[in-house]
Amino acid sequence: MGGNMYQWTEQMRWKLMRKHNEAFSREERREMVSSLYLQGHSYRYIASQLPHPEEGKTWGITTIKRDIDALKSQWRAKAISSIAEHKARQLAEIWEIKRYCWQQKDINNLLKAMKMEIDLLGTNAPQEIVFTWKMEVVELLRAGEITKEQVIIDVGEETAKEIITMAEHGIL
Repeated sequence: MGGNMYQWTEQMRWKLMRKHNEAFSREERREMVSSLYLQGHSYRYIASQLPHPEEGKTWGITTIKRDIDALKSQWRAKAISSIAEHKARQLAEIWEIKRYCWQQKDINNLLKAMKMEIDLLGTNAPQEIVFTWKMEVVELLRAGEITKEQVIIDVGEETAKEIITMAEHGIL
């Protein structure tokens, strides 16, 4: 924990304490909680470092935990928002590249830009067939690794009937 961070935290503490006995806002408390938490301090230590509006009292661990939970929630929301904004910007840049490539009739770079767009959006068609669990059960039945009775017990009569029919008639 470097000197700069410590000095900054101390400055925040004194700023809060200068409010004399006025209750400082939840946001101000959480700002200090955030700083101390991100420096790796324990909840107990954080509670001991926060000025309390009532002389001689300290904040409870429950309050600190609630503050940290709220902060984590804010951080997650901000990260998700930041990622969405970043993706939107990247997509706009790709569209601009595609527009330019069309104008220049630059097919090679257009295809590269299209590949980037597909990767960013995740719209690439699946490369292989994904087997459902029913297909796996059909294969187990055909291989003799499970019995019809086991299938009926595990999945019920109606679904078992469908699976058994598929296995007996070579339907996949």
